[in-house]
Amino acid sequence: NETEQNPSKSSPEEQNQNPQEIENFGAESVENNLNQIQDNEATENSSEEKIIEKELSEMPIFDDEENFDETIIDKPSIDNNKIEFKNPYTIFSNQFDEVIIPKKFIDKFELENLRNQLDLKISKLNSISKKMNLKLKRKLLSKKNTYLDFDASGGVLNRKKLVNLVLSPLIEDVWINSRAHEYHDTTLTILLDNSGSMRGNPIVMSAMACEIIAEILEKFSIKTEIIGFTTSDWKGGRVRKLWETSGRKKNPGRLNELRHIIYKSFNQSFKKSKINLGLILKEGILKENIDGEALLFARSRLSQQSEKRKILMVISDGTPVDDSTTCNNDGDILSDHLRHVINMIEKRGKIEIIGVGIGHATDEFYKNSITIRALEDLGDVMIDKIINVL
Repeated sequence: NETEQNPSKSSPEEQNQNPQEIENFGAESVENNLNQIQDNEATENSSEEKIIEKELSEMPIFDDEENFDETIIDKPSIDNNKIEFKNPYTIFSNQFDEVIIPKKFIDKFELENLRNQLDLKISKLNSISKKMNLKLKRKLLSKKNTYLDFDASGGVLNRKKLVNLVLSPLIEDVWINSRAHEYHDTTLTILLDNSGSMRGNPIVMSAMACEIIAEILEKFSIKTEIIGFTTSDWKGGRVRKLWETSGRKKNPGRLNELRHIIYKSFNQSFKKSKINLGLILKEGILKENIDGEALLFARSRLSQQSEKRKILMVISDGTPVDDSTTCNNDGDILSDHLRHVINMIEKRGKIEIIGVGIGHATDEFYKNSITIRALEDLGDVMIDKIINVL
């Protein structure tokens, strides 16, 4: 019995036994947060938001949707020779792994209905959403204009030195120009855990935070990608059946079929990709989570971007879980692989990686990590982490 062999991992049936507990994670604290928001704060934020919106409206929106080739999506390649494993990480079969785009995975009518359902859930968190939105805009704008250049060779005349110019017409240090902190050389991937334990408030809050971040960063020409990771089936699916019919090899390695979900690609505008996040509410879409390979997949896509700064933010609610794999290999195979992958990414230094744990600490995996105990804090923490590295 797989569950008996690995009691720390829950089967899909066990997860379904406590749907109320999963659904209500953070719900009480969210409601309390909403009740505590004062009218005078709302009035103050409204006035400031109008000023910020005016500045943002003058910024160009990056949109290269027409040049987005959805067919150019490669499966991650794992070079075990470049990672030092305590026990070799292997894959029994990756022939059933898939990369899906929501609007091609289900029909448009169903996806629109799911998106409408997500909008209704997010609308209940409207006050939190507005505060997150305003906070990110305020911080990005304050950081964008950071200093004045008094050594420019031309530009705006420094009126304080006008008298000096009249007395000495040949002086050159009479110009002053504001220098903006530019974000155009930065790109961000948000990797979102789509496991069954994320059902309910955790996945809704995560989706809302991803949307706010992607929409606003677009205004600052920061390309953003949102990827979800899960498996196509419970308990191994077709991979496990293949393993069983081929003789049940010992220590077969990863024994399930991966599913990578592209909610928003780097070159898509937020407006055109917004509908895709509705897929998170489709019944049965959230299953197991094999984090290590998900990070390799996100890294392979992020590495292809030309920007100098590359940031990978991982949103997860715990350790990797796949019963089929852990019950037929060393029990720590997925956790060990995740540690090795993160270590490899951090050592190479080309990608800055951030771990955000929902309800569970992730500092045992990520050097740069934060744990969210109160669900309504998720958006603020994500925003603070992004601002700190920009």
